[in-house]
Amino acid sequence: MKKYSNASCLLALLIAGIGSLSLHSCIKDNGNYEFAENNLVSIQWDQSISLFVGDSLNYAPRRTFLNQADSIHFSHAWYINGKLHSEEPNLKFLAKEFGGFGAKYYMTDKRTGVVYTNNDSPPLNVSIQSPFSLGWAVLYADKNGNSEIAHVVYDAKKKKYMDYTGLYQQANGHPMGTNPFKIYPYSMRGTRAVFAVQHAGQGALDLNGLDYTRKLVASKAFTREVPDNLQPVDFANFNAADLFVNADGSVYGRFFNGAAAFTIPWMSTPMTVEKGMKVKEIWDAWYKTSNIAIMYDYQNKRLLQADGTRFYQNGGIEIKAMPAPAIPYPGDYTPLDNFGDWEYVWGNVFIESYMNITGGMVLRSPLDRKYYFQNFDFTTLGPKLTPRRRIPLLGQEHMDDKTQFLAIKNRNYLFFSGNNGKNLYFFDVETGAQTRLYQSFSSSITTLALDDDTFTIAVGLEDGQVILYDINTAILNAGQSKELHRLQDLGRVAHIMYKGYKI
Repeated sequence: MKKYSNASCLLALLIAGIGSLSLHSCIKDNGNYEFAENNLVSIQWDQSISLFVGDSLNYAPRRTFLNQADSIHFSHAWYINGKLHSEEPNLKFLAKEFGGFGAKYYMTDKRTGVVYTNNDSPPLNVSIQSPFSLGWAVLYADKNGNSEIAHVVYDAKKKKYMDYTGLYQQANGHPMGTNPFKIYPYSMRGTRAVFAVQHAGQGALDLNGLDYTRKLVASKAFTREVPDNLQPVDFANFNAADLFVNADGSVYGRFFNGAAAFTIPWMSTPMTVEKGMKVKEIWDAWYKTSNIAIMYDYQNKRLLQADGTRFYQNGGIEIKAMPAPAIPYPGDYTPLDNFGDWEYVWGNVFIESYMNITGGMVLRSPLDRKYYFQNFDFTTLGPKLTPRRRIPLLGQEHMDDKTQFLAIKNRNYLFFSGNNGKNLYFFDVETGAQTRLYQSFSSSITTLALDDDTFTIAVGLEDGQVILYDINTAILNAGQSKELHRLQDLGRVAHIMYKGYKI
């Protein structure tokens, strides 16, 4: 701890930037916080503190008095970035926006004018983080039918989940629109962002992922003319490009060339592939992990793939048909380049690493009209395709038009809803041995989402509830669900996705 002989020396230090620019004559170093004869107090503080936007800070440094009775004789001063902030014993601050600052604290003995601080330590570093950088992004229709955004995040310091609602209106000062459809968190050049899809009002929007302010309106962000009947229904983000699927099956891209986030327009010409394509969906991979885009082309009844790491100067990323398998397709397997009479229902990635995935899909037989699960391994190194097997999907008698599916990544479980969306089941895709009920609801499931840790899922309901569940293996084996958190009264939940580090 250092002390200064009078307030004028403190002022000189502050003017000098709280440094040691030829001011050593003002400083007496007592070393190691031991009390000298007239060293009445020692001061210590933490190196750093983290807050969320909206938090209130009330921070007390550690003050140790030679005689506790002397504490009434001291005045206080907090300086933020070299400017006087307050003259209170504790640092009080309302975090209104994300960022950060350095704070320094001084005590003055009013009887002698001697100033004390802890100049052996750097300023207290206060980091203000957005509560929306991680957690669950929720798109919903509020009780007036307007599209809105909520956010659920776990606060490790408070040891509880924090709920935020009505975020678009709060951030932008006007309604978002209506008919909410899907929400897609993504990252572009290190910038957190969200692609929010609604089918009325402003339409699809790019939002800042840290505060949900509007950055781009999709219908105004094309290189030339806007496509006819613009209505995005799916979105994917890769290192080299973003893609969205339009309702007519066309795929549009915007390609990264070093430009800043929110400055890159969508290409007005849809992407092409040999034999043409009409895409139903792009599988929800951890795009930053695998960098592989798998999509279903319903025009030619086949799977397509793209390497999201490779950028072609004359046309962005390249979409291709799946290669022939490394070994012949088994006789009881639906070829990925021609599904024939088999009906594609749903597909997604279950296991992924850099340039490698294990994909799985639900198919319906043209003969017995039953549902089957089929999977495969694929790597863009080569590329190489290895078919695995096709097995009956147990529990399919519960499936209906409202059924939602969720791949539990790296753990070989398929969750799906049934019985008019009011029951949630899980199927072991590795053994194919059983399907079990996880939880029942009084309202229909509208969406399912998975956390980065693969042990937490979010369930969105028709009645406006978002419920988080623990799905670790022990809980699944025990046959009992475990609720972690519940957000209610949103209106109608349209879609949920987790904002993590793997997108």
